[in-house]
Amino acid sequence: AAAEAASASSSSSSSSYADHFKDVLFPTLQGVPENRATAFCLRYVIEMATFTALRRVLDADNIEVTKQLEIMTTWSRKCHTQTKLLGFCALRNVFSAHRTPQ
Repeated sequence: AAAEAASASSSSSSSSYADHFKDVLFPTLQGVPENRATAFCLRYVIEMATFTALRRVLDADNIEVTKQLEIMTTWSRKCHTQTKLLGFCALRNVFSAHRTPQ
């Protein structure tokens, strides 16, 4: 029973850290049109900051830290995929305003 209470207390304190971090850092949410790659990479930065903050206040083996690491990894992969795609398109002059006549 004491272990369950300690686990529940640890879980609630870790979720309260994450909730507080998100509430303080992002008090409002507004939708704005933006580039997909920019959106994915900004989200990756936000998730990395959340992970770093959680890692500093919680034990490394805490479930919230593990979940946040998985979320951060997902957004990292999406960001890297989009930047590779942008590089691929740039190498082939997809973004060039001037087309050469054929």
